[in-house]
Amino acid sequence: MYAIQKEICIPITYRNFQICPRCTSLKILNLGNNEITTLNEGLFSNVNELRDLTISHNKITHISSNAFIGLGKLEYLDLSHNKIADIKDDAFVPVQALKDLNLGENDFPHLPTRGLGNLEHLKTFHNKNLQERIPANQLPNVQTLVLSYAYHCCDFTQNSKKQQKANVEISENVEWLKPDFSDTFNDSIMEDNGSDSISRGIEQHLKDQEIFYDNAIMHEYVVPDYVETEAQSDNEVVNIAPISCEPMPGPFLPCDELFGWWSLRCGVWIVFLLALLGNGIVLFVSISGRAKMDVPRFLICNLACADFCMGIYLGILAIVDASTLDFKAFANL
Repeated sequence: MYAIQKEICIPITYRNFQICPRCTSLKILNLGNNEITTLNEGLFSNVNELRDLTISHNKITHISSNAFIGLGKLEYLDLSHNKIADIKDDAFVPVQALKDLNLGENDFPHLPTRGLGNLEHLKTFHNKNLQERIPANQLPNVQTLVLSYAYHCCDFTQNSKKQQKANVEISENVEWLKPDFSDTFNDSIMEDNGSDSISRGIEQHLKDQEIFYDNAIMHEYVVPDYVETEAQSDNEVVNIAPISCEPMPGPFLPCDELFGWWSLRCGVWIVFLLALLGNGIVLFVSISGRAKMDVPRFLICNLACADFCMGIYLGILAIVDASTLDFKAFANL
């Protein structure tokens, strides 16, 4: 196998391989489709500029704490189609710039989230042992997820809906700006103390108002002191894109128990069993009887058939509810 840096081909051994010192400026490295079983500690310590790393389709069984030391600028990591059964809690701490992580087709039961705060794309599909939920609050920037089970998406989709439905209060105050006639008005009035001068001052003030409305640009506006003239950015309204998660929860892949109360759950089971048993007997006797199918018997058969179908519907709900009582058991269905 060969890793390509510019125009130089550098040989790398399969087992216990080492990245050569000449690869310090390497940006993309593909080690896929080999027989790599172990990632040695400090293996990538001399490729600090690496952005894209693919180690898929190998035989890696575990990820140690120091496997990715030196990859502080790594943005894409593909570890899919391996046999990873254990990932240390601080394995992803050195790759805090990581945005895209692919861990599909593996066997690990726990996904550590330390160091994944900037992650935007996560894939853990076809991993039957990963039955515990992934905490959504520890992946604040995630946008797309392809997970193992539908209930893994519940926390992410519910948080996305809460953010979209958050009440945003927007207030608006309108202040009509007025021209400053105080100097003109006061000067016209205060020229003389007589009533004639006051009348002339008012008349002149009204003429000034007419001039203002005819040519408003010639006057200055008075802005009240309590009106804010600068934009405030403390409370900004941010448009958050909805999170895409697969497989999506649905009617038969719910996020919570279908029936929240045990009394309701037991009642549905009783009605389900009685509806199937009682209406099944009525249909059997009515159809298989030798007597002529008259109108009353025909109506009874129709009612029994409708109740029998309703019993089947309640049975489906009861079975789905029973399946969601234990999510770990539900994951194996």
